[in-house]
Amino acid sequence: KADSYYKRALNLEPNNPDTLCNRASLLQSHLGDEGGSEEAEQLYLKAIAINPHHSGAMYNLAFLRQIDGQLEEAMRLYEDAFALEPQREEYREAVMQFAKSQIGDMVYEQQKAENDEEEVRDPVAMRMEALKRYADQPPGPLSSRFD
Repeated sequence: KADSYYKRALNLEPNNPDTLCNRASLLQSHLGDEGGSEEAEQLYLKAIAINPHHSGAMYNLAFLRQIDGQLEEAMRLYEDAFALEPQREEYREAVMQFAKSQIGDMVYEQQKAENDEEEVRDPVAMRMEALKRYADQPPGPLSSRFD
């Protein structure tokens, strides 16, 4: 029933990024439904196209990207959402947890690697820097990368 209200609202205001994001979130909560993930993704992308500072759409799209295995894109979206709203604790936590999981995977790969040691270390160092950068960053104004 909620979906029908979102559809009606989007018929009245098809370019409202908040309504697009809210409908996508509803669809995302029902990922088992046929096509829900793809439609949610398209709605998040449209919301971001309309409002490039829509941190909620970025954060939720990052989760979909993570599920789909698009890890670099997921990390970028989590970081962008956090940069826009560093006071949002769930954004900070998502960046930290995602980076920690990637570090764990990379450390495992590093231990397995025999000859390509240098290739494995660079991504580990990159994620460690991300962890340090976001762990110590106080809440503040929007990042200059969005100006």
